[in-house]
Amino acid sequence: MRISLIPAVTYVNDDELKGKTAVVIDVLRATSVMTTAII
Repeated sequence: MRISLIPAVTYVNDDELKGKTAVVIDVLRATSVMTTAII
């Protein structure tokens, strides 16, 4: 198994992901939305 970390979408292009599985964990955006919802 090989795992690569891509910190932002600007660091990758479509050809690099062809035939691969991508998992996206968007912690900061989720936290921002939850904070806005609470306020």
